[in-house]
Amino acid sequence: MRDPLAKFGLTTGTCAAAASKAATLLLQGTRVERVVVPTPIGLRVEVPVNGLSVLPSCSAAASVRKFSGDNPDTLDGRLIVAVARPDGSGGVRVRGGRGVGIVTSHALPVPPGESAINPVPRRMIEEAVLEAMPGGGVAITILVPGGAEVAKKTLNPRVGVEGGISVLGTTGIEEPVSNEAYSGHIRRMVVSARCVSDTLVVCPGNTSEKIARETLGVLPEAVIVTGDRVDTALDEAQKREFSRVVILGMPGKLSKLAAGLFNTHSRLGDARMETIAALAAAAGLHAEGVRSILACRNTEEAFRIVSGAGLEREVAGMLCRRIRERVKERYPGIGAVDVYLHSPQGSLMGSSAEEVLH
Repeated sequence: MRDPLAKFGLTTGTCAAAASKAATLLLQGTRVERVVVPTPIGLRVEVPVNGLSVLPSCSAAASVRKFSGDNPDTLDGRLIVAVARPDGSGGVRVRGGRGVGIVTSHALPVPPGESAINPVPRRMIEEAVLEAMPGGGVAITILVPGGAEVAKKTLNPRVGVEGGISVLGTTGIEEPVSNEAYSGHIRRMVVSARCVSDTLVVCPGNTSEKIARETLGVLPEAVIVTGDRVDTALDEAQKREFSRVVILGMPGKLSKLAAGLFNTHSRLGDARMETIAALAAAAGLHAEGVRSILACRNTEEAFRIVSGAGLEREVAGMLCRRIRERVKERYPGIGAVDVYLHSPQGSLMGSSAEEVLH
């Protein structure tokens, strides 16, 4: 469910796609003040172009200023720059330049050694460029002035991206999911859900929301996206006396819930690896494996170790049941609580209903 009062922003992927389209048009002699680009959710958005420059060697550059809406973002107001030049190989080639990080971890969707431009934003850039030049034959370089400094304020170095920011976004639209003002939006969504259902489905992110809608068989209005503010949703759910609450998410957020961190923002705490390591040890993982988990930079790496030991389903189930216990302790007024853990690819890893699955 979406709150109509929320102020939405644009992902870095959308900004990069818009800058790339404007630069490609300039490469052909057309100057524009704004461009319209497609997004993965079927919407086309109009994006203002901040600046245009014709460069030597038959190249052209365009910039778009990042707008994050109500969502606090270290990149808000930063320029996302695209440089376009002719490329004889055909198609659209996309790479990162200064200010865009390099992937160093095998757990991310981009292979190590490549620019940190995720697959969905990469496709968005390609589609936007082909709208401007249907025949292709363009090389695009994405730059973020000051990106290396900004990245130090993010989790990038800890998750396996070095030297700059990541170009991200699965929907093209950035929802206000982490700031204090969003708490009011969440409360309104919970109230609206209660009008049509006595079951509330809480999803920290967009991917989980999509999975919930496709697999749980509940009304779409009963599914809400909370971002970091799971606590706000559960506070309101207890007040509204829902008979059932379902929590569905990926390991990164849910491992924090298992540790009792119901506001999962990184500034408030991070016990992801400690939680997974403790559960893995309880499931029988050897000491060397536990130490390896504690040294991991992200939960995908940690669960790869758990999976390699044949313990993924058991540990995932333990994590879900731990969350259910935490929720029942903190929110005794909520009825039944079910927890589902899924992978970034969408497959079910475990649930609170499972004792031990093999």
